[in-house]
Amino acid sequence: MKTLDIRHPIRSDIQGLRGLAVIFVILAHLFPSTLPGGFIGVDIFFVISGYVITNQLKSLWSQDKEHAISEFYARRVRRILPAALLVLTTTVLVTKFLLGPIFGADSARDGFWSTLFLANFHFASQSQDYFATGVPQSLVQHYWSLAIEEQFYLLWPIILLSLFKWVKSKAIVNAITGLLLLASLSFCLINLYVAQNLNFFNSGARGWQLLAGCLLALLAVNPRDILILRIGALGILFTFAFLLTPTMNWPNIASLAVVTASVILCLPMSGGRFRALDNRIFVYLGDISFLLYLWHWPILMISKNYHSEFNLQQTLLVLLCTVIFSVTTHHFFEKPIRRSQILIRHPRITIVGGLTLVLITAIFMRSVQ
Repeated sequence: MKTLDIRHPIRSDIQGLRGLAVIFVILAHLFPSTLPGGFIGVDIFFVISGYVITNQLKSLWSQDKEHAISEFYARRVRRILPAALLVLTTTVLVTKFLLGPIFGADSARDGFWSTLFLANFHFASQSQDYFATGVPQSLVQHYWSLAIEEQFYLLWPIILLSLFKWVKSKAIVNAITGLLLLASLSFCLINLYVAQNLNFFNSGARGWQLLAGCLLALLAVNPRDILILRIGALGILFTFAFLLTPTMNWPNIASLAVVTASVILCLPMSGGRFRALDNRIFVYLGDISFLLYLWHWPILMISKNYHSEFNLQQTLLVLLCTVIFSVTTHHFFEKPIRRSQILIRHPRITIVGGLTLVLITAIFMRSVQ
């Protein structure tokens, strides 16, 4: 099979936006009274994901139509599976050792569904409240958002590449994407305001957030350096992060503002820099954002269960451990796998290996319960 040698340029401002998003999420969990709306970081991640993967698919299709789909999924395997499964397995083992067999079995049960990227359905079926306080919460609860992304990754590449193959007009491809976005947004609003069902874990109610980024990538708008627009978008995100009340009724009509602001911040620039996001600290946090997201929640939950009094000192220790674990995993585990020439040259073997790893991890989770 031909190896696609495509090096997608990494936009430092988008990496910085990733960094901001993960800061929002972590601080919302560590200091919920200070940053109650920090959960919008996940919405930002969804927009970025849609934008980035659609640009990848466009590049892969232009290079090699026959192998674009397998190359895309191989990249997703290298990017997501090793780190996600490592944190899952470590969490279950450490939970069983530190908190006992009951907690360990509960984590393994939740870990099983997380391994299969069905965590959002699992937690929704249990009527899990993501923002509940004073009650035990799953140590892998945060995998719900990863499940939604992976479900989207399974469908969107097939839809988009099929459109590229059969629809010659770019305008029609964009229109169809826009209609899918409107359909998901309509479902989101009807599900919440008419059917009065919760949206938080619902893939259908979240799809439009990813599709907003997808549509931006497909439109390929000309780069613009409208600084006042970006500052306004950043202001919207901070306003929501500080003032929004945590609710399982999210996303709702107000989430349109968050998604729109995220889209504005993803707009390509013509050569200037938006230094509020495009700086070394935020860019590096963006580089390790996936691992920061994966590690922070189980470390926080184990600490809260292990220590009867959870004060500022414990909070800062959780933050320090999260950074240490994330940086170490990024440099000594994640990067070597992502850059492995063996895996890069054999995408189909990478996909099969990834699926095998998922199966082995799922079996392990079942055995620990």
